[in-house]
Amino acid sequence: MKASIQRSLQSIIIMLAASLLVLSVYFIYEGFTAFKQGSADYIYQLMTGMIGVAMSIYMLTQFTRRLHINRQAPPPEIVTVVECRKCGFKQVKKFTKGDYVLKSVENCQKCNEPMLIAGIYMEEAKKK
Repeated sequence: MKASIQRSLQSIIIMLAASLLVLSVYFIYEGFTAFKQGSADYIYQLMTGMIGVAMSIYMLTQFTRRLHINRQAPPPEIVTVVECRKCGFKQVKKFTKGDYVLKSVENCQKCNEPMLIAGIYMEEAKKK
C-alpha cells in the first residue's frame, strides 16, 4: 500500500513539473509574439517563462537525484576469517563488534586448539 502511494506521489510531481515546463514555454512564446507586435509587456512574459523553465528543470533534477539516492545498494557484509594455527582449519563467520586480527577465539573443531582471527574482509556486492 505504501509503495503505491509513493508511486502516485512521484507521478504527480513529475506531471506538475512537466505542466510547469509546458506553461513556461507558452509564456516564452507569447513574450516573443508580444515583442514582434511592439507591446511593452513582452519582458514580463519572457521573464515568467524563463523562471518557470528554470524551476521545472530544478524540480526534475532534484527529484531524480533523490530517487537515485533512495535506490542505492545496501552496504556490503563484513566477514571474519578464523584459522587454526596448528591444523590449518579455516572458518568464515559474520563480523561481530570487537573482532580484530590475531584475536584468540573459540577452540578448533578438529584439534581443539585455540583459533585466531586471520582476517576481516568486506564481501563483494552480489549482482543480479
